[in-house]
Amino acid sequence: PEGVQTIGAHAFRNCAVLTSVTLPEGVQTIGAHAFRNCAALTNVKMPNSVTTMGEKAFNNCSALTSVTLSDKLTTIEKYAFEACIALPSVTIPSGVTTIEADAFNACIGLTSVTLPAGLQTLGERAFNGCDALTSIELPKSLTTLKNGAFYYCSALKDVTVAWTDATSIPVIQSNVFNYLNLGNIKLHVPGGTKATYLTKEVWKQFSIVEEPKGDLSTGLHWEYDAATRTLTISNPNPGTPKSMPDFNSFDDQPWKDVREKIKTVVIEAGVTSIGNEAFT
Repeated sequence: PEGVQTIGAHAFRNCAVLTSVTLPEGVQTIGAHAFRNCAALTNVKMPNSVTTMGEKAFNNCSALTSVTLSDKLTTIEKYAFEACIALPSVTIPSGVTTIEADAFNACIGLTSVTLPAGLQTLGERAFNGCDALTSIELPKSLTTLKNGAFYYCSALKDVTVAWTDATSIPVIQSNVFNYLNLGNIKLHVPGGTKATYLTKEVWKQFSIVEEPKGDLSTGLHWEYDAATRTLTISNPNPGTPKSMPDFNSFDDQPWKDVREKIKTVVIEAGVTSIGNEAFT
């Protein structure tokens, strides 16, 4: 009913025939183990009033096929959705900065995961055993990938990253991707950065592919469209104008590998200047 703010720990645990739950706007806390082992529960839609979800809140909800998380969550707690074996996809809200250990461990049906731009930490075994997951895009904000984050993700074929300088590439242990042949997995990196990734332990073991796009040091974004032979320089936040950096030479241009193919250059709103030797 309206007025409920807290769903206590273990409140609906082991309700084996519970198929659906409607959480009213105003609920702020879902306690630990609140819906654990609700084996018939198929759908969860959290109101955006929820700020806290306890560990194992939906652990082993084996029929769960759809989850909409609150935009006000900042942490996905330990074991929150562990063994939700029917869950095919999940979008982590933009406010989440931490996914704790085993949060999606053994979600064997998970094929799609969308991580937010502000995510900072992936805990131990966060996606361990998600053996249907074929690709993952790691946001530039991510600084910590703990051991076993992608253990046994045996279908993983593509990892996309956005770090553009050596100091921002996270230092990781080999067991982050344990039991995988990294040479068979493509690591998609921003244009002009392959040489940098080849100097980094673990990352250098992937099959590295440079993508014709990336971020400039001033915060602008560039992308080359091979179909139209167009290079676009854009500002992700055009309300905050930014300049293009200067380049010392042809070799400094991140688009140097496609330079001779470029037919059109588009400079979008929010770009205040063209850097020295940008297109020479």
